[in-house]
Amino acid sequence: MKKTIVTLAAFLIGLSLIPASLVTMIGGAEAQSAVLCGKRDAVVEALQKNHGEIAVSRGLTSRGTLIEVFASPKSDSFTIINSRPDGIACLVAAGEGWQEIKLPPLLSAY
Repeated sequence: MKKTIVTLAAFLIGLSLIPASLVTMIGGAEAQSAVLCGKRDAVVEALQKNHGEIAVSRGLTSRGTLIEVFASPKSDSFTIINSRPDGIACLVAAGEGWQEIKLPPLLSAY
């Protein structure tokens, strides 16, 4: 997981999708988290082009931001982003092992 975030950060910085100044490392030796943000359109394009990930689900939060899950149909990689109304998207999580859960017939009617 840490390797995926570092790789994604390097990739986004390398393509100038996000300036290096927007990458913030927080925490001590035991825990680090990165805040990675960029223009949503560029982030979505990079996820599709470089990781083969497409949007598989999305929803609006109570704060008016859009949470989206991107996953690759060819691998088990996934990325979750949070997009603000101003068009900036920030990485929430990225990793491997994405599994689609089929809804039972009773729930799929909703």
